[in-house]
Amino acid sequence: ARSRDAGVSAVEADVLVSPGGPRWCANVVDGVTHDAAGSTLATSAGDVRATVIVDATGFESRLTSRRGPDVGDAIPPPGYQVAYGFEALVRDLGPYDAGAMLLFDYRTDHLQDDEQRAPPTFMYAMPLGEQDGLKRVFFEETSLVARPAVTLAECERRAFLRLAHVGVEVVEVCSDEPPELCYIPMGGPRPDGGQRVVGDRKRVV
Repeated sequence: ARSRDAGVSAVEADVLVSPGGPRWCANVVDGVTHDAAGSTLATSAGDVRATVIVDATGFESRLTSRRGPDVGDAIPPPGYQVAYGFEALVRDLGPYDAGAMLLFDYRTDHLQDDEQRAPPTFMYAMPLGEQDGLKRVFFEETSLVARPAVTLAECERRAFLRLAHVGVEVVEVCSDEPPELCYIPMGGPRPDGGQRVVGDRKRVV
């Protein structure tokens, strides 16, 4: 049940396992211990022995040990990159080019004075063509890095506020594509290079 709740069963359907090859095991991993002969993963269905562990959990993995500071002050906590993206139908793109992708609209004139002193965000706009006489566009409001993180709700609010301010009327948010929700820790301590667990740099976005 815990693996299904974590979405593991959906991943399993896309994994091809050849006869005699690696065995698919869809479980939640609670921890790992190492000994001279290998490693033991504690899972929701019991222990699993392994010689190599590739951990693709990302920054917040509980399996990977991380280095402390080499010298000097303690390592500061991570910042976070956060983004909210969505596809929408619009009548006109206002100041944005309908034939090119917009990168990094950092303008802040759509915000109140006190909000302009808050951590900044910027917008991407990627035209995707025509649909039902309207323009289909992917918009994304991004906080490049902030500590503490800008919330997804704030990125969403700023996106629609920005579009309204520059005269882009959102006729419809496209329901056939889910919103893109991005949360990426940035910085923090490095993985310990002498450990058994490898592959800790992947992140899910």
